[in-house]
Amino acid sequence: MSPNLALFPVAPTRKEAEMDALIVCEDGQLTSHLRRVLRLRWPDLELNEAHSEHDARRVLAGNPPTLLFVSTAGDGIDAIRFIRDV
Repeated sequence: MSPNLALFPVAPTRKEAEMDALIVCEDGQLTSHLRRVLRLRWPDLELNEAHSEHDARRVLAGNPPTLLFVSTAGDGIDAIRFIRDV
């Protein structure tokens, strides 16, 4: 059984060539798989990872990404609250 992911466009007005994404997930294997899938669709996509809610908030405070992928299955990330806060 694989964890669920939620996709939320954060800044949908950017051009595809300028797109970047943040993956918020505690599971390194899932993160790696998602990276591979995203690279197939958008080879030039700038990908960043956060393995905790704290790290994700730090990244989001600096430069919000175009796309945000949040795992809804981890124990350390309250995904629904996190997404509401963003």
